[in-house]
Amino acid sequence: MNQNRSMWAVATKCTFAALTALGLVVVGCLGDVSTPPKTCAKGESVCDNACVDTATSPKNCGACGSACAAGLVCSAGACALECAGKSTNCASACVDTNVDPKNCGGCEKACAAGQICSAGACSAQCPAAQTLCLADGGAVSCVTTQTDSANCGACGAKCDAGKVCSGGKCADNCGAGATFCPGQDGGAPFCAQTGGDNANCGACGKACAAGLVCVAGSCTGNCGAGELLCPGQDAGAPYCAIPASDNENCGACGSVCKTGTVCSAGKCVSQCSPGLTTCGQQCLDLQSDRDNCGSCGAKCGGNAPYCVGGSCGAGLIYQQTIPSGSLPTSSAQCQAWHTFQASLTGSYSTVVLSGSNDPVGVTCTGNAANQICQALHNNTVVSVACGGKTWNVGNCAVSGYESELSADGSTCSCDNPGYIARPCIGNDNWGGIKGATCQPPQQTITVQCK
Repeated sequence: MNQNRSMWAVATKCTFAALTALGLVVVGCLGDVSTPPKTCAKGESVCDNACVDTATSPKNCGACGSACAAGLVCSAGACALECAGKSTNCASACVDTNVDPKNCGGCEKACAAGQICSAGACSAQCPAAQTLCLADGGAVSCVTTQTDSANCGACGAKCDAGKVCSGGKCADNCGAGATFCPGQDGGAPFCAQTGGDNANCGACGKACAAGLVCVAGSCTGNCGAGELLCPGQDAGAPYCAIPASDNENCGACGSVCKTGTVCSAGKCVSQCSPGLTTCGQQCLDLQSDRDNCGSCGAKCGGNAPYCVGGSCGAGLIYQQTIPSGSLPTSSAQCQAWHTFQASLTGSYSTVVLSGSNDPVGVTCTGNAANQICQALHNNTVVSVACGGKTWNVGNCAVSGYESELSADGSTCSCDNPGYIARPCIGNDNWGGIKGATCQPPQQTITVQCK
């Protein structure tokens, strides 16, 4: 006898039940009527009435029921001896702990219901420049719609095979300032802004560790000029805020301005302070704001990631926020100074010494600028007159030789106001911009050779 199935039933056992005592014959279907199929997250499959990712499940590797042998892991849907790429072995499953909500930041570190995993940290919201997208099965994730080929310009907007997402549009090549990156573990290719992408910092696939941010292509615990490193909300990834103008972090991380006020010079006010410009609901310094450089909405990026004097800066740049107090030679600020010196291998026509206290700073151009930058690279002494000032490179370290850059006519001085950078001095006299240069307050110091 044929029995029609409902659209959700998988198997039905039908039997004849003879009720001879009543002289009746009843046809009935007994038991084993399945429940409706599960709705799984995008990329998952239903195996034994459970949602699994066949790309990582060691019991269902590549297909339901295809189990890996003991000692093997499931990587990209195939059993292997070890995990591929940057994935991590979590109970024989190869997962990306940067985005996996079940293993966020490490194996078995699950995010709470409603949270997403971004840069290895659980968060109720996405970092700046990312968008919260809902997958087919209801799972949420943070994506960069400007570069994500699976969510190009908007959640769920996929680029065709062979295309990449650049500037929120599917294209054959990446736009200016973006780098073409192949998809990891067979994923779709994408365009990355390697100057500020925590997952592709300086190069494709080079992710910053937890607690660090990507600034000008380098993972650092410090932000750019005039910026402040703020902890992510709800255990989210850290980010760089501009406390002088950020309505959500006015003067300090988490200090929110009330409705009807804007953040100007680090304080919530009803109108902008002199020298600042209203852009949307913010008071901004267009001379130093890299997201509004020279005019509202004019962003710096690519090979010119910094805003100096209202123009996006190219060349090689040292830019670190230094806290008040003693600065040991083992500090990140000193190590960044060494990296900056070592990178000065070319010829230069301009050197700029500036900072959060004076975003424009002082400038030297011509052959004298090249002498200054070469002396920084070679750890040698030089003194040149340029731009109305006497510039010096010399040694003022507590021990050994550590180069100092001064535009005040001498080295090892405590000029106030002065323009000095000596982050490897080994004490609390590490310099300053347009203010005290010995025992100075926290500030950002920028040195640019171009």
